[in-house]
Amino acid sequence: MKAQEIVAALQSGYVSVKVRFLQYRHGEYTNRDWSEKLYTYKALFSWNIQPDDRVIVDSPKDGLVVVKVDSVSSDPDLNFADVENFKWIVQKVDTSQYDAITQQENELTQKVQVLLRKQAQDKFLNDFSSALDGNPQKDEILAGLRQSADMSKVKLLT
Repeated sequence: MKAQEIVAALQSGYVSVKVRFLQYRHGEYTNRDWSEKLYTYKALFSWNIQPDDRVIVDSPKDGLVVVKVDSVSSDPDLNFADVENFKWIVQKVDTSQYDAITQQENELTQKVQVLLRKQAQDKFLNDFSSALDGNPQKDEILAGLRQSADMSKVKLLT
């Protein structure tokens, strides 16, 4: 019996976590394309790691790497004879600030896009109106087009 096996058998307060690495294809990691192979790591129970969380592990090949959690078992799924192959998760990735920043940025981008569309629409209508200059029926034509374009009066098919 090895010392690592005895230590692993004595430890408590942890879970086993199965994770997936990003796939490596054509000399680069593919974005959001997770490998099929699962790797088992240990994590403290108090970290409250859940499936789909991102965690950092110390990979023998690449060093510190962000991986995706596939499953968590509160009954550690470890073979004590193979315990030296089970490493600890370094930490859970907290994306809350990133999520808040990107949400705010996306909302601002949407508002700017609405303003840009409105500006383009106004310019187009002004150019169209200018093209009608000199036409004695200009006001009637524009009023008729605005009335025809009022989408709030579209009747839904039932």
